[in-house]
Amino acid sequence: MKSTTIIPDTIDFGKVNSGEKLEMRFNIINIGNDTLVFSRVWTSCGCDGVSGEWYQKKYLLPNDSLELTYFFINQGSRIGKYQEYVHINSNAINKPYLYIVTKVQIIEKRTDK
Repeated sequence: MKSTTIIPDTIDFGKVNSGEKLEMRFNIINIGNDTLVFSRVWTSCGCDGVSGEWYQKKYLLPNDSLELTYFFINQGSRIGKYQEYVHINSNAINKPYLYIVTKVQIIEKRTDK
């Protein structure tokens, strides 16, 4: 059986100042007993992205894991709450479509003088 899990399934950056670099690593783990093949990994917005070995290694052997890095582009003009998603399609029997919820609240950067 092809089966997968993601750790963590939610990335919550909390409140951050505008302009801060936001990045977090997460793992996809093949908890099944057959090779897991990824067909697509993408994000829901142009303001975020995923990098890592997935682009070179599009499969996971049983009990193997893959580390990916999620990043949110915070350029200072985006004040407010955001909820975006990392989408993962694979041949897993239990969950062929997985997603990770990403949350952040951008607050205006204080400039105390």
